Amino acid sequence: MIQKEKKKFLKRVFIEKTCLVFLTAFLFFTGCSQIPFLSSTKPSYKEKPAAVAPALKEPYSKKKEIEPFSDIHDIFPWALWDYGEGVGGLPLSNARLVQADQYIKEGVYERALNILLDLKKAPLSPLSKEALILRLASLYLFMGEPEKTLSLVTNYYQERNLSVADVDFQFSLIFAYAYGANGNIEQSLAWFSQAESKAFPQEEKIQLVKKGVKSLLSALPDESLAQLSLAWRSSKVISVLVAQERAKRITAPKSEQTVSLKKFWIAVPLGEPISEKEEGVLSDNKIKIGILLPLSGRFAQIGRSTKKGIELAVLGLNLQNKVHLITANTYGEPVTAALEAKRLFEQEGVSLIFGPLLSDCAAEVGRKLTPLPPSKALLTFSKRSFLRTGAGIYRLGPTVESQVASLLRAGKDLFSLKKYGVVFPSTQIGEYFADVFRQQANVNNLDITYETSYFPEDKNALLVVAEELENQKVLNVFLSGPLGDGIRLSTSIKPYLREKMWLLGGAHWYLPAKITHSRTALERTIITAPFYVNSARPIVKQFISSFRAKFGTSPDFFSAQGFDGATLMLAALKNSLETGATIPDILSSISFYRGLSGTVIRVENGEFVRYLPIIVLQNRKIKEAYFTRQNQVEKYFFYKNSENTASKKEDVKKLDNLTSSKHQNSVETH
Repeated sequence: MIQKEKKKFLKRVFIEKTCLVFLTAFLFFTGCSQIPFLSSTKPSYKEKPAAVAPALKEPYSKKKEIEPFSDIHDIFPWALWDYGEGVGGLPLSNARLVQADQYIKEGVYERALNILLDLKKAPLSPLSKEALILRLASLYLFMGEPEKTLSLVTNYYQERNLSVADVDFQFSLIFAYAYGANGNIEQSLAWFSQAESKAFPQEEKIQLVKKGVKSLLSALPDESLAQLSLAWRSSKVISVLVAQERAKRITAPKSEQTVSLKKFWIAVPLGEPISEKEEGVLSDNKIKIGILLPLSGRFAQIGRSTKKGIELAVLGLNLQNKVHLITANTYGEPVTAALEAKRLFEQEGVSLIFGPLLSDCAAEVGRKLTPLPPSKALLTFSKRSFLRTGAGIYRLGPTVESQVASLLRAGKDLFSLKKYGVVFPSTQIGEYFADVFRQQANVNNLDITYETSYFPEDKNALLVVAEELENQKVLNVFLSGPLGDGIRLSTSIKPYLREKMWLLGGAHWYLPAKITHSRTALERTIITAPFYVNSARPIVKQFISSFRAKFGTSPDFFSAQGFDGATLMLAALKNSLETGATIPDILSSISFYRGLSGTVIRVENGEFVRYLPIIVLQNRKIKEAYFTRQNQVEKYFFYKNSENTASKKEDVKKLDNLTSSKHQNSVETH
């Protein structure tokens, strides 16, 4: 019976996706073998400097150490930290580090250096150790001893058995400056490229990288620039900056002043902002962005939530003065959605549309508008799998495929689950969930040892299923029905088997109030939670805080998904305007964007492929897990307060701008 139903079902659903292509080149958040824009040069710290410079020389005597710097970026333009703080903004707990910072601020560098060298011999916590290495490496660099910086940071990573791929943004930037100051221009640009790849889509970090590259290029002779122009012509960032520097030299009067590479960053006056016109970032005219959502009617609440998330992303990227949001109401009607999308593109002249939200509306827009012109793009949040993406249409939604893939990957990574039973209601969506589960289990070499369907209206159906599960001793069960059915099945299974069994459910099971009320019945349950509101992750907590401060209400999944989608697409649009690269090329380079609503691992034919956050109910506790990369291992990890420090700091920095007072103004809309 099941096989017949499956054949009928397969006739009325779209042809399944085949041959998932893993894009291992041009990825943004990966290691050295996957770093974009490196030409033939890849960053390396394995070659230790040939010699270490002797003791400190002039002009770094005490006599010279008299000019204080109130802003740490005036002395260390690569710094992501401030005096008395670590990279993530947390206060330093080590009093000696704080004292060294005070001496650096006052310009007494040798005394600060001595404190740091003494402290280097003492046992330190990982956070204090990192803060120490950052300051010591920066002081060496500032004092004209890049060899010591390279040796120090190289040893710091090699002692922990970490590779080039594990070097985070901050240390990549320090490597870039150190190699440049040491005269190794190819390695310097390679490390700047790695820093650029790890910065996306955070505008503050991207600008730090660009300023470093500009200052390095401005310190090079003309013949070196000509060689770099050829060697780095495949780089979308460096090639543009090289061309700009060469053009500037042609039009500007010849300067007799030379700049030593030892402190090449002085070539660009400290604190001088990069000209947007020179960079070609954005013109004086605001970029028009369309928002196409249901803002009235039965879906108005989720439409307004999505819109708020998009607006907050504009603020987070500091684009509120460069982006003009034009809002259109779909009323939840497909025909209206298609007409409004056409109006936004053709009459309003928008470059990008966020929406539609509803699947039927998205499908109608896709039918009427595709293919879009190369300069246009649309991001829908539809979750129905029948939507055809590509040709300018992108989708970030909690599809059935993404939910099942997340559950299977989490089960494998967290608990080594390899065999499953599949239980599904005889409904179209229930059968489709089951069909996708079969497909993905087969792709991942997992076994389905039991399978059955049930009629939702039959109150005794799950009792029969529970008895069959007991007889066949099925220990892991995926149920595609609603959470209420999962609870009934769980309570129908005898305790001796249930306490060994894992029960899996999709995003429709994430109902916090009901989960809390049924904690006992849901013991040993794995659920996809696209936006876990009680998450301990700093990025989620800060987003919730910023959202409440801005809008006076709490965010939901639609707000978080709107924020993630807008952050990725706006960053890609801005990158396209800066470099001339197409939006598809930029988006195809994305990897491991750890967002609020999941980890985007690639963009494939318009589809943002992501692993969703997971919650696990075990031992009367709720634990959260998310997909990430730690020590070159890609898998689901349980989130703990003591987890990978670099991941937490990256999360924190991602939303830093949202709490700034200058971002409290409303985004311009009409």
